[in-house]
Amino acid sequence: MNFDVSKQFKIAIDLSTQLEDRSGNNANTSTIMNWLALANPLGAPSTSQTGNRVVTSLNGTGGNNPYTFLLAEGYKRDFRNLLNGSVRLDHKLDFITNGLNIHGIVAYQNYSRQLDIYRKQLITYRADRLPDNSVLFAQQGDDQPLLFSSSNPNTSQRTTIELALDYKRTFGDHTVTGLLLYNQLKTVDPSFAFGVPNGYQSYVGRVVYDYKNKYLAELSGAYNGTENFAPGERFGFFPSFSLGWVPTAEKFFPRNNILTFLKIRGSFGEVGNDQLSGDFLTNPNSRFLYRPTAYSTNGTFPNSTAGFYYFGEVGSNYARYNAIREGRSNNPFLTWERAQKTNLGIEANLWKDRIMVVVDIFSEERDNILAVPQTVSSLVGTALPAQNLGRMKNKGYEVDVTYRNKIKDFNYWVKANVSYATNIILFQDEITRLFPYQQRTGQRFGQIFGYISEGLYNSWEEVNDPKRPVSTFVGSNRIQPGDIKYRDVNGDGIINFLDEVPIGKPTIPETIFGFSLGANWKGFDLSVLFQGATNVSINYSRLAVQAFYDVNPASAAEYLLESWSQERFDAGLPINFPRLSVGNGTNGFTHNTQTSTFFVEDASYVRLKNMEVGYTLTDNVLKKGKIKSLRVYVNANNLITWTNVLQGIDPETPNLGANFEPYPLVRTVNVGANITF
Repeated sequence: MNFDVSKQFKIAIDLSTQLEDRSGNNANTSTIMNWLALANPLGAPSTSQTGNRVVTSLNGTGGNNPYTFLLAEGYKRDFRNLLNGSVRLDHKLDFITNGLNIHGIVAYQNYSRQLDIYRKQLITYRADRLPDNSVLFAQQGDDQPLLFSSSNPNTSQRTTIELALDYKRTFGDHTVTGLLLYNQLKTVDPSFAFGVPNGYQSYVGRVVYDYKNKYLAELSGAYNGTENFAPGERFGFFPSFSLGWVPTAEKFFPRNNILTFLKIRGSFGEVGNDQLSGDFLTNPNSRFLYRPTAYSTNGTFPNSTAGFYYFGEVGSNYARYNAIREGRSNNPFLTWERAQKTNLGIEANLWKDRIMVVVDIFSEERDNILAVPQTVSSLVGTALPAQNLGRMKNKGYEVDVTYRNKIKDFNYWVKANVSYATNIILFQDEITRLFPYQQRTGQRFGQIFGYISEGLYNSWEEVNDPKRPVSTFVGSNRIQPGDIKYRDVNGDGIINFLDEVPIGKPTIPETIFGFSLGANWKGFDLSVLFQGATNVSINYSRLAVQAFYDVNPASAAEYLLESWSQERFDAGLPINFPRLSVGNGTNGFTHNTQTSTFFVEDASYVRLKNMEVGYTLTDNVLKKGKIKSLRVYVNANNLITWTNVLQGIDPETPNLGANFEPYPLVRTVNVGANITF
């Protein structure tokens, strides 16, 4: 609702709400994906002909079956309510000077959620074959009443207040813009550590100058305050400035059809960070980092039951009591982490504005990074406080090129873009490792460390070679033909953590690129988008490269048929995986599951991300039906992907972590129509 109270005074009121009632299975998506990945053909059938749910016996344990797992998880209803409201007041101050305005905003957001879960113990049956060849379904467990649980309503509120004085005025060829702004934010959430609301304050100033759209300058500064530091350290000042020049607007610049527009610009500025990594608001060890050390009744202690002290004699007055431990120690001298960002850019239009080019070169140096020291012995007996001790440097470039042209009624365009960004850790608090090649300092953030694979052992002669390095990852087992051969980097005759080196590329792509094209002709239109990334590696998750992961045999991907076996080796068939083995390392043999170049793959890819074809009809027939235009179209997403990663893995999300199975990539095709009346 907008109100023009007068020519100088306006009021705007915005209200919105969103009500959600989500219902369905209580299992989360990542868990379901894991069940599906574990399911195998020997698992239990979901139902029998009599309707009984069945779990077959596999080596004395129940089979993995996603359907029975889903039934056991139960049903949930998730109620959510999001309310947004704001009031904005605008008043012109022309009676003071033309171009001066003041505005104030008060915004409020309320979010509430309640989760109800209904669960009933799943009754399963064991199928036993009787002598007469019939099947007896033996019930496993007794029927139990329906269980119900409901979370306490979780309600959070966020209030934002803003007051600003802005000015814009043109004096002949000179345009001046100014801004003074105050902003504060307060969030109340019961999940916040210590039950204390979160608050920020900011004071912002900005001045912009423009002369004939030829000389451009901007100077700004922000004075930001946070609750996470001690009084005296809470506020930090972060300035920035930028300059721009348009040579093609100068009188001396020759007029031509080759270079029709050129703009050169540069900027420098600082930004700050007040948070440790992770959700610092809900973690007592990451919030209010300056506060004195607190004591708590939880923690890990060197006995069989964590968090308790035991007194007395067994059988008489033996009892346990909550243990007290010291929490994270404090650091009242913490202050803002700072990043200094520099950017140089060029914008140019060429050949009668048919070609548009934008090039940016950037650099960022970050210091005072908030991090917890890693070189102090745990014998101090308490968690260490964060310090301003890290330094990192990022640099890169971005290029964007667009070409537009037409041939009679045929209009077309082509666009390409590429961005490259790399970083290096200049300093982090880490132990001095025995070998320099193992230091994380000097490496890229996200760099994978692991072992260098030199192929597979293909014979017992290789395995029994007395010069073969001894692996420390075999437990009570021994190396066999088909196991991975690791390089003994330090030459001590032992394969252990001292042989880990940087391998592959970072898990975050350093180069991202795209290519798109489009055209239209007499009502027909076409658009195509390719995207891709390179300079990135993937460390495959557990089930991607290891068959029969659990002791209760899990599934195996079809490509694991190319695992080493004596028969395949003798026949000269392709071998891309070590020998198959059952288990997840609990039997002590983890030799083949170590992070190594054998399983770290180049995750570069090119994907036909989107393609759309349409036709717009605007003839007299439509006008008789009072329709201005009708466009029918068909489009598709994720049509084709070119990559070297294993089947079923999406290279666009390579950093999954060791214990997460990927959600399958979905290809979608849409057919639709747009009608304008």
